[in-house]
Amino acid sequence: MNRLYINILLFTTLVSATPNSFDLEKEQKKLSEKVFKNYDINHDKRLSFQEFKQFSKEMKEKEQLKRAENLIKKCDKDGNGIIELTETTIEKDFRNFSRKNLKKDCPLPQMFIKRMDRDKDEKITRKEILASMSQPIGMMQPPFPRDRVKKPTDRVKEFKKRIQECDKNKDKEISLVELTSAGCFMTSDTFLEYSSDPKKSFKIADIKKAPKEDSFNEVDQMINICDKDKNKKITLVEFTSNKCRMSSDEFLKSDKNRDESLSIEEFKALINPPREQQKFTIEKNMPEEVQINIAYGMCDSNRDHVLTKEEAKTCQLSLNIFNKFDSDKSGTIEQNDLENMRLLREFELVDNNENKELDIEEFAERMGSRCRVF
Repeated sequence: MNRLYINILLFTTLVSATPNSFDLEKEQKKLSEKVFKNYDINHDKRLSFQEFKQFSKEMKEKEQLKRAENLIKKCDKDGNGIIELTETTIEKDFRNFSRKNLKKDCPLPQMFIKRMDRDKDEKITRKEILASMSQPIGMMQPPFPRDRVKKPTDRVKEFKKRIQECDKNKDKEISLVELTSAGCFMTSDTFLEYSSDPKKSFKIADIKKAPKEDSFNEVDQMINICDKDKNKKITLVEFTSNKCRMSSDEFLKSDKNRDESLSIEEFKALINPPREQQKFTIEKNMPEEVQINIAYGMCDSNRDHVLTKEEAKTCQLSLNIFNKFDSDKSGTIEQNDLENMRLLREFELVDNNENKELDIEEFAERMGSRCRVF
């Protein structure tokens, strides 16, 4: 009986403690109305697309500033307002982080510091963090940043690790047969870099250098796989075999002299075409927004984050699509054009009655929770 009384008392206490007076939806609407009035410049109780753009721009800036402040708060151990290289996490430890550690430690690897650090002083300021947040997305960046280029020591370790899989008898030595076997796919040229005598093995532990690039690449491996009889010609039978797995269409396209075989040069040109022949083509059946995004990321040949009409033409992007998304009519597609496209789509989603204006109900329904940054 006493236990029942205690449970009833506890229940009534919890119910009475519940903040029934607080209505989250109502509070969000109040905040939305306040923000709405600030951006309704002409006071017509409607937001035009330009007014919505201004709201979105300032909201994005406030969100980025909040993220930057949180990052500095978590990583700035000495409290000077700057994140130093020594205050961040080295990459090898970062990979082994648990969720528990991420909550209490700085989750920023040192390689991120190096990318954000514009003045190369091994420190990142609030300004540098915000600048990195406003950069174009990752696919627009140069494909091989300097800090990701492999060092010679890394290539040696990688090569050792790879040929350990070729050591079939596990004696920690590699013979010519093992290195050029179907499971290893390396060439005799690579073997002769480590052993002057083809009949003698070499020890994996004795390797001090990585093989030359020319003798350690995918093209040589493919030739080794496809040219079964090693006569330096690849027939249609070899080309379409289980191991080679290429199509007859590719074979006929590459057999320029129609001699029913591919020379090593023709095969190499197929697998690794010259840079001037490596052209990216936009698929016509994709939505226009997708086409322009892909073109901006993949067809910007000089990586200056500006897509010209000439660059778009090489990818066979429609000129009509290019002009449609060139919002400032500058003759180029830049980051601001893509941002304008994204905001227009967001505006159309909020504009329920499709009258190209937002009233307070439409604005509060979609944007209420996001107004909390103001």
